[in-house]
Amino acid sequence: MSESDILTHIEGRNCVEILRKIECRDSLAEAMYNQFADLLTRMDCQKPYSVSWNCTNCLCCITTMTYRNDT
Repeated sequence: MSESDILTHIEGRNCVEILRKIECRDSLAEAMYNQFADLLTRMDCQKPYSVSWNCTNCLCCITTMTYRNDT
């Protein structure tokens, strides 16, 4: 199999198709992150009712915790 054939096909699947799906999922993840980051800018983390000390703590906590959607 030539190098171009290897680059074009991965286990019978079109490499371009696979890369497009990866790019699409990456774009979706970026959009979701940007929406979340925008929401964080609206939080007043200095108020006493805040569960965290600042936005950096919220961001770190929420991005490392497992999310479970029960809906």
